[in-house]
Amino acid sequence: MPIYEFHCTRCQERFEEILRSLEQADEVVCPECGSQEVDRLQSGFATRCAGSGPGPQSSCGPSSGGFT
Repeated sequence: MPIYEFHCTRCQERFEEILRSLEQADEVVCPECGSQEVDRLQSGFATRCAGSGPGPQSSCGPSSGGFT
């Protein structure tokens, strides 16, 4: 299930929710103040590179054909 990020417009809290579908976003409540006045944020995502770690073995980065 995807994790979505939200921002409460009432108390400015940022939080994450695990939702089965995006349709459930209308039911999200701020855990800080209980408000339903929340906006879904555009989330980034993390990737893991083969051989990631210190040293020249890492396959991430411009020298290995990655995006710059």
